[in-house]
Amino acid sequence: MSHEEVRIEVTVKQGALVGVKNQLDNNFTYYSFKGIPYAKPPVGNLRFKPPQSLEKFNDNPIDCTKERSPSFQTNMFTKEFEGSEDCLYLNIYTPSLENNSNIKTFYPVMFWIHGGGFSSGSGNSDLYGPDYIIKENIVLVTINYRLGIFGFLSFPEGGISGNAGLKDQQMALKWIHENIKNFNGDPNNITLFGESAGAVCVHYHCLTETSRKYFRKAIIQSGTAKMHWALQEDPSYKARKLSELLGLKKSATDTEISEFLTSYSDIKKMHQNMYNVLSQREKKRDVMMPFRPSLEPYSADAMIICPFSNSIKDQNLQNLSIIFGCTSSEGMVILENEFPRLEKFNGSDYARWVPYKFGISESDSRFSKIINEIKTFYMKDSEVKMDNLNPFINYLSDIHFIYEFYNTIQEHIKYQPSSNLYAYKFSFVGELNLYKNLLGYKHLDGAAHADELFYIFKQTLFMNYDLKPETREDRIVQTMCRMWMNFAKYGNPTPSMSDVIDFKWDPVGEKNNENGELNFLEINDRLENQKYFWGDRIKFWKDMESSYLVRDNTFSKL
Repeated sequence: MSHEEVRIEVTVKQGALVGVKNQLDNNFTYYSFKGIPYAKPPVGNLRFKPPQSLEKFNDNPIDCTKERSPSFQTNMFTKEFEGSEDCLYLNIYTPSLENNSNIKTFYPVMFWIHGGGFSSGSGNSDLYGPDYIIKENIVLVTINYRLGIFGFLSFPEGGISGNAGLKDQQMALKWIHENIKNFNGDPNNITLFGESAGAVCVHYHCLTETSRKYFRKAIIQSGTAKMHWALQEDPSYKARKLSELLGLKKSATDTEISEFLTSYSDIKKMHQNMYNVLSQREKKRDVMMPFRPSLEPYSADAMIICPFSNSIKDQNLQNLSIIFGCTSSEGMVILENEFPRLEKFNGSDYARWVPYKFGISESDSRFSKIINEIKTFYMKDSEVKMDNLNPFINYLSDIHFIYEFYNTIQEHIKYQPSSNLYAYKFSFVGELNLYKNLLGYKHLDGAAHADELFYIFKQTLFMNYDLKPETREDRIVQTMCRMWMNFAKYGNPTPSMSDVIDFKWDPVGEKNNENGELNFLEINDRLENQKYFWGDRIKFWKDMESSYLVRDNTFSKL
């Protein structure tokens, strides 16, 4: 411990906890409380169970000066196996702890759910540091939750209802709602935000009545509940397959499978077999996320009892304000997986071109026609090759993100017409576009999946970037953090003009245009409202769907 470290104690419902006072370079001070347990450790018989309330801390006060373990995972960057089953911890950052009875206004709370394909990541500050957004006088909350097998294995036949990771998030949200006032946060003004798999989770909470009572607004970045990778395919098969891979007899009963998986002790072996349960269909369509959210039988704590296309019709969603966003080249994140098999898109396995949701058999006489239409639209007369990747990235972006992103917003407009909706496309390319730069894609067009994140959070995992005042990057950091704060505080990202905000972000509007018309903000060196959201690409997929989609397949109903 540095001799300059100033510790501070706060008391919450479960006891006292000790955090640290921090100072940024511009003399801005804030307080951090890391590694706060928000539920009982989900170990032993609690594996796969919904999280259990923690009534009292084990220590009093509890040391919350450092982060604790994330869920078991292969770290997405280091590729090292790490983590623990004891992972239900959250972090709180607040700009003030003044104990003044005359204070009548509390800070808006921003509750972050990290991404990572439902199988990796954490809320730790090496990737999601508060340094940028905390200056906007908000309380920031980041969390760890169960991932992979432990967070999303579902086997209702054996009493494992699934979605434990989503239920962890809901428990953390409940904890914050009950305790955040002690950190000068407003429990009645909580905004959920998340990216990729985290955004899907945020969207599911928007659609879940038992979660909605804890928050008022949501920012959904590069993922929605309607995307084909947002819902698990055949979860019971995966649970059975995993038990067999780990040595259980094929004839085991449902109860035996559940008990076996609950008590199995070689965690690393479980993890190593996780991807071996993927179906050939999933592998071919690059859905490399075996354990993700799943439909549940109805119960008091069920999170997902019907797909998005049904739950969006719930009239209780009307009072939510939501920002939906994406990046201009989302598909870059998929590209790395495709490099070893680019030639398959040129002839040896044409079936890869057909989107997951179409549900059309390769033996169907129309199958080759579909492939030719898609390939011609994106690649014209060219093959997929290393010196012609931009149109292929557009294709990957559209089938994995953009088309269903657009459709999600259109369904919100149709079924929730009084909701307050905004949309953005992040196109800015600068020094803080971490994923594009890490992947070595600087020569390719646009902003990659997750490239907007480090204009909101400061990351120190790969570089401690010195953000110079009045640079392009500094302007985007200031603008995004101000808009995110404004939305959290007012439900409007640009309520008034200021030294940072010199434009008005138009809401999505009421039109349900089939050809790609949609009000959205383009975030680039110049920030401006646009109306034509990849119109030719949206129209192409609308036409393809009209001609070829098998309407009664599982993923056409999302």
